[in-house]
Amino acid sequence: MLSVPSRIVIIEKGGTPWWVPLLATLLIGVAAAIASFLATWWFKKRDIDGENARQAATLVDDADRALPRSTETFTTQVSQMPDDPLDKVTRLLREARLRAQPLNDFDLDQRLGTALYFLSDAQEWRKRPVGARPWMHRAIDNVRIGLAPYLAPPPLIPWRRPNVFLEVLFPSFSEYIGIKRFAKEDPEAVTQGLDDWFAKESEEKAAEAIEDQRAFDEEHKRWIESEERKRWMEEHADE
Repeated sequence: MLSVPSRIVIIEKGGTPWWVPLLATLLIGVAAAIASFLATWWFKKRDIDGENARQAATLVDDADRALPRSTETFTTQVSQMPDDPLDKVTRLLREARLRAQPLNDFDLDQRLGTALYFLSDAQEWRKRPVGARPWMHRAIDNVRIGLAPYLAPPPLIPWRRPNVFLEVLFPSFSEYIGIKRFAKEDPEAVTQGLDDWFAKESEEKAAEAIEDQRAFDEEHKRWIESEERKRWMEEHADE
């Protein structure tokens, strides 16, 4: 009979279980799917926000063009006007506010709401002061500034969006309510209150600019002194 050679089987303990590579592959696939979903969601959201902002900006531009340029229109009795141009302006701003709501921007919504409130008040004035016309344009320009960040190109690094200071051309909602109450809803007094607010804001900005310039000058002076001290030490190092 032929003899069959025996085989020695060695079983190693402590090897990698079979489910570890499977779990690792599964986790990598889940992470890749989540990353792809987030990237797609961000770009889609950016596109939708940009489209909403562009449509809102178009409506705001139409509202600004609908404002009458003639001073006589603002000094004519409302009862003598066949069609009040502010009706179209407020309608366009309401549409712009609805279009901008998906942006979830409190500051932008407040700018739109305050402009609408002011223009709605102007509709009720029997005689509109000449000084109200520039403030109507400023209220709309204030909305334009709030829309500007959404019309700009996206940042290179999405999660590092720069903090942009937005200029304010019109009082906030609470500030306008205070002006209106103090003026006792008199159109001339409301316009004067807006002028006083603008003068106060200008003074505060000027004071801040002077303070910033003073701080810059002091910092520059310290830098020059440190450079001169460093140069003097280098010249006298070998002595």
